[in-house]
Amino acid sequence: MKSSMTSHALVFILMVIAVHVHPQRSTPAPPPPKPGPSLPKATSGFGMVLHKLPAGSFRMGSENGNFDEKPVRTVKINSFFIATTETTYAQWIKVHDWARGKGYVFDGFEGIDTRAAYRSSLQCPMNKVSWFDCIKWCNAASEMDRRTPCYAIGTTVLKQGNPTNIICTWTVNGYRLPTGAEWEYAARAGAATRFPWGSSFDDDYCWYYNNSGGTTHPVGEKRTNAWGIHDMSGNVFEWCWDAYQENYRGLDTDNPKGPQGIPEYRVFRGGAFNYLIFNARPAHRSGLMPNYRLEYIGFRIASSL
Repeated sequence: MKSSMTSHALVFILMVIAVHVHPQRSTPAPPPPKPGPSLPKATSGFGMVLHKLPAGSFRMGSENGNFDEKPVRTVKINSFFIATTETTYAQWIKVHDWARGKGYVFDGFEGIDTRAAYRSSLQCPMNKVSWFDCIKWCNAASEMDRRTPCYAIGTTVLKQGNPTNIICTWTVNGYRLPTGAEWEYAARAGAATRFPWGSSFDDDYCWYYNNSGGTTHPVGEKRTNAWGIHDMSGNVFEWCWDAYQENYRGLDTDNPKGPQGIPEYRVFRGGAFNYLIFNARPAHRSGLMPNYRLEYIGFRIASSL
């Protein structure tokens, strides 16, 4: 995990030290447009439902959180689609099996049966998956659904390996990881409070340390946010596209995609079944080497079109 400290243990402590919840006092954000009774939807060939979120702006970060959530700034976001649930084992397997004979290699997936302790059913979120395998899976899912893959090395669709010079084409209709800004925008769903549902914690929205029983749970069991999205807080952390930077200084505010250059660490967000409520805030984020596979990190997909 990335910070000024290089010790994994020290960063782990940084993520969980906040046991007490204090009301967040932040500058009111200009809210994004409120959705109607139902948002436009898309359904994938592997059983994923995505909601189309309206374009808007929001105040990204928190003045009452960790150092990497600052400075708080107003960020603009274009309309985009995002999955209403985290990617499940069943969905992962369906795409993975389709892709295996088409040149795709998922480095960390063959040991799935060794992870039974972290899934009570195939509807639990996929976990112990690296950032690299997530983006290869997104490309495979795109091809399976006759969409244009987003991720490439030069002009070659990324199907295997863990290269550092991956590019993302944002204007195509393929599946991809959300940016950190898109993720927080979707998690907040128009709210400027500490949590998407208000200033106080509510177990009805989140699987976390105190109520999970030490394991993941089938997606969609907890209440949704205002935009109909489940598990943006808790169950598993979720990989995002962005490289990790220790603060937001100097970064774009118009559809930001993270710092430039070859990243050493990638962002993950959202809290998890074995973490405290501080990590379930939409502003919270951390960074990890993209080849790591941990039981508390999964992902959800997004699409520009």
